[in-house]
Amino acid sequence: LKVWTVDGWRLLGSIVLDSAPVTSVTVRNNRAAVAYGDGSFSLYDLETRQRLHRFKHNDQPMTSIAFAGSEDRVASASGAASIALWETPATGEPVNVLNGPPGAMQSVAVDHD
Repeated sequence: LKVWTVDGWRLLGSIVLDSAPVTSVTVRNNRAAVAYGDGSFSLYDLETRQRLHRFKHNDQPMTSIAFAGSEDRVASASGAASIALWETPATGEPVNVLNGPPGAMQSVAVDHD
């Protein structure tokens, strides 16, 4: 994952990601959340370019990820027909799970207001 400045498009550095296929990326302030096809997501600090936490709910691919209100709350959609809400840092388990009808949840979006 390459980190660039918005003003001037200067490369600040790179973040080495996990080996699983990346399915979704979201950025808020100095945090990036990266979802993977193995059912996990990682939270990265963009200033230090270090992984802060890794979370996994199940083995179904995460299809979408979004920050929910702050860089300490993340919503994820998965092939397990569920949307999970995560508090970071936390125990590694979602704080809430919304189960949908059978089939993969394809996307998650959050209104920050």
